[in-house]
Amino acid sequence: NEAEALQAEALELALATGDPGVEATLRVNRSSILGARGDFPGALLEAERAVLLRRGLPSGDPVSLASALHQEGIALWQMSRAAEAEARFREAMELRARALGDDHPLTIRALASVAGMRGAQGDSETARELYGQVVAGQRRLYGAVHPSVATSLGQLAFQHFTLGEMDEAERYWEEALEIRRATLGPDHPDVALLLNNLAGVAHRRGALDRVEEIFSQVLEVYRASYGARHPRIGTTLQNLGMTVYRQGRADEAEALLREALAMRLELVGEDHQDTGWNLVQLGQITATDPGRRGEALALVARGHAILLALGGPEDEYTLDARSLLDELEGVSAPPGPAP
Repeated sequence: NEAEALQAEALELALATGDPGVEATLRVNRSSILGARGDFPGALLEAERAVLLRRGLPSGDPVSLASALHQEGIALWQMSRAAEAEARFREAMELRARALGDDHPLTIRALASVAGMRGAQGDSETARELYGQVVAGQRRLYGAVHPSVATSLGQLAFQHFTLGEMDEAERYWEEALEIRRATLGPDHPDVALLLNNLAGVAHRRGALDRVEEIFSQVLEVYRASYGARHPRIGTTLQNLGMTVYRQGRADEAEALLREALAMRLELVGEDHQDTGWNLVQLGQITATDPGRRGEALALVARGHAILLALGGPEDEYTLDARSLLDELEGVSAPPGPAP
């Protein structure tokens, strides 16, 4: 709020002086602030005004125009208008390449934004190629061990993962993980996020023992980062519990999900999607014991009611919970693992 107030005051002064270049710069900054606050229409309006001002300047300033275009692209992306955002990022990239060179950080940043928009529109093959160029350019700029390189390696890995190329996804996420550990330390939350991605690769391969090993590492990192209780710890306990459940260890799984549920109730309360889904999966595990079918039914019904109230009847989690609830009400065989 303070930053926004200062920006508004500065903008008023710029309007009073009649300097369109200064006004454009301030509107770019204001767009960024509004976007961070969640006022996406306001952010887009300010960015559009900045671009118009920059295009109208007789002297021309391609680098400043590129900055305004890049901010407009961000604002369009925040409004879920990926194709339009890509066009702005491409124009910004071309302007920066001509003015600053292909290997300038701002040019590579725009290239990464174009890659992101291709991926967002389902063109993972092109996104994969572009992120490869981004990684190569950042390595030339910064060397092999740099936070920006780690971020782009993670994006590159995700495109491979989306395309079903698990070996490449694993390799690039592992490279990113090494950089994060070297630059941030072994107990940083970003390390845990990359470990979660590697767990996703192992899950795709059906290597549940490896998934369990990785989730155990994630749990250690989060506990070192956040202490004993945190929403991410609850999520990891639940993931770990469902992994051991799928390996036939229902008692261990139930203990982990009950620990997760207690944490969720304390931290986010009853009326939260994570709490609802935790209840559903706890009920699923409990149902493996035929003598506890009533208890399982009550847990799933409680979770379904939460999910229904929050997401509606067509929400993916609500539908899965409803399916399990129907199965428990009408079928005697224990249900299999939910997704």
